[in-house]
Amino acid sequence: MESYFIKAVITSKFQIFDHLNGGFARQTRSKRVLECFWRFSYYTFAFAYGCMVLWDKSWLWDVKQCWIGYPFHTIDKSIWWYYMVETSFYYSLMLASFFDVKRSDFWQLMVHHIVTIALLSSSFTINFVRVGTLVLISHDIADIILEFGKLTRYDRNLKNVTNICFVVFLTSWIVTRLGYYPFVIVRSALLDAASLIQPDYELLNLTQVPFAPRVIILMLFTLLILHIFWTVIIMKIVVKTVTQGEAGDVRSDSEASEADESQKLVKILIVQFKLSLSGLHSSNCGVKVFFCNFSFF
Repeated sequence: MESYFIKAVITSKFQIFDHLNGGFARQTRSKRVLECFWRFSYYTFAFAYGCMVLWDKSWLWDVKQCWIGYPFHTIDKSIWWYYMVETSFYYSLMLASFFDVKRSDFWQLMVHHIVTIALLSSSFTINFVRVGTLVLISHDIADIILEFGKLTRYDRNLKNVTNICFVVFLTSWIVTRLGYYPFVIVRSALLDAASLIQPDYELLNLTQVPFAPRVIILMLFTLLILHIFWTVIIMKIVVKTVTQGEAGDVRSDSEASEADESQKLVKILIVQFKLSLSGLHSSNCGVKVFFCNFSFF
């Protein structure tokens, strides 16, 4: 009975500490589900809307049209809204990152959001909107499947669906992020843009103006580096899926890790208290030892 009481006291203290620190609010499964559902809903809407407004645009089918006639490209209302909604969403992602469940790739995601916002803002400012729309629509495809796959993970009866989603996601990721993006968009920006916009423009001549195209290309390459980084993470998940039979997320959840450490510490404190209690004749001395061990909180 006494051991049960001590365990209850220790657990209660950890719960109070977690609660005051916002732990319960951050660690709830419902919040994670809502986060995934919100992003899944948005990416689905954004991709559908992007297809609708870009379907009859020449640059969707021929990327060179992004450079021909530049900078005299008109932006109709549908493209303007598409750009504004996407830019606003990435602003919201960047701000929400500070409140969402923290992952081990937090800073990589932050860099991704900052680079994406910088790309969208600068490309809109210098009227590189056409290539910007191609980057957006090609990125949304894999994100839809990724967020849907995350949702299925919360239902143990949908393990097979989760694994199928992962295969589809992996395929779409490789095709869009490591195929279409670098070998169509980035390649065209490097090889076609200068000659089609300004024949005497040399990218490697850093003193030649304008400087904006070089900045845009640098940010495009930064995104590509991030794609490669996340591809390594995805490959780790592939290995985990093959060896363990279920797709998971190899990124560490900082709050979950903290909770695990707290549980381990609770067990250690209980063992220490029992050992102290067995070596002392007075229970008051044992309680004193417990609070000494607990004082670092």
